[in-house]
Amino acid sequence: MNLIKTVSIKIIGFDIDGTLTDGSIYIGERGEALKVFNVRDGYGIKAAQKAGFEIFFITGRKASEATKQRMHDLKIDLSFLKDAVTDKVTCAEEILKERNLTFDNFAFMGDDLPDLHLLKRSGYSGCPADAHSQILKSVSFVSAYSGGKGAAREFVETILLMNGN
Repeated sequence: MNLIKTVSIKIIGFDIDGTLTDGSIYIGERGEALKVFNVRDGYGIKAAQKAGFEIFFITGRKASEATKQRMHDLKIDLSFLKDAVTDKVTCAEEILKERNLTFDNFAFMGDDLPDLHLLKRSGYSGCPADAHSQILKSVSFVSAYSGGKGAAREFVETILLMNGN
């Protein structure tokens, strides 16, 4: 069961593959990566922006054109997309330092082992229902939904509720 607690989250971060997508990567005829994003997750992200939260994407993969297009669709500046990141904790530290914030102000949703250390450091952490077993044991919030199937929206809605929005 996910418990509601008071937190002072200012920034919400997401891994992309396996969190905002189901983790599948389709390869087109010209070698381009094709991905499926859920509009429900996009609606949740827009709701968080409207409530005043900054949204970041921190991914270990180099961002595909499909990912960049999704960021454009959500009206998120590409500078808020941190790709090809090998150390997600250091990346988040830099984002927080620029804003004079701490990990207590940071929520993150991820699904696999490269996200583990950042999830453990975050003030509030979440994962999709189909995340790696070690991630499922390590987070504050486990969505009822799989990655790319509404998990990000449920995570955002929980944070909005915790913050009185």
